[in-house]
Amino acid sequence: MANKSKKDDFGWGTLIFWAVFVGFLGKSGILAAMIISFLISLAIKDEKDKKQITKKPAADKETKATGARINYKVPPSPEETLSVQAKKYDRLFGQVIGKTEEGEMKQDIIYIRKITSEIFAQAMEKENAASLSRFTSYYLPTTVKLLTTYTTLIEKPLRTAKIRGSMTEIEKVIKDIKAAFEKLYDEIITDTAADISAEISALQTVMDLDGLSGEIFSPTADTSEE
Repeated sequence: MANKSKKDDFGWGTLIFWAVFVGFLGKSGILAAMIISFLISLAIKDEKDKKQITKKPAADKETKATGARINYKVPPSPEETLSVQAKKYDRLFGQVIGKTEEGEMKQDIIYIRKITSEIFAQAMEKENAASLSRFTSYYLPTTVKLLTTYTTLIEKPLRTAKIRGSMTEIEKVIKDIKAAFEKLYDEIITDTAADISAEISALQTVMDLDGLSGEIFSPTADTSEE
């Protein structure tokens, strides 16, 4: 009510001011008064527009804070990324196997496919995607590239000495890759075994403190029935 009263007083005061001003200037001042009134109305309108513009960003900020218009996409977890890569390379190895002739080379590729799947499974189970960084970024892509080249050479209508030499080189390096993947798998399994040993040791310590230990964990304990 107070604000409305002030606006009314301002309006009446302005009206009286212009009435006195026009009466003082006479007819010659009417045009000038109209021009001044027009300029003032433009200034007021421009000020209102500026206020409306400055209010929009605040509303946008509020909308962003509430999440009403923005849908944030949650990035996949490292384990989900590993799962996607595991399926991808399993499919690629399967394609290569289907194009490879029966023999030792095909059996090596089948074994690499299997151990690759196990490496991914162990890493996902331990939630340790970082340990496979080099494996997924270099070893696997390079292996698939070599095998793809190998299948291309197989499909050549003529196997010249140069082609046979290239195939032999790939066959040799595939055996090295097979041994390297075995070593990586053993390292992952060793870490798992170490974790199990630590868990058992901690359990034995707690049972000793509580006076509950016996020969149940002893390797020489005789568990056969009498």
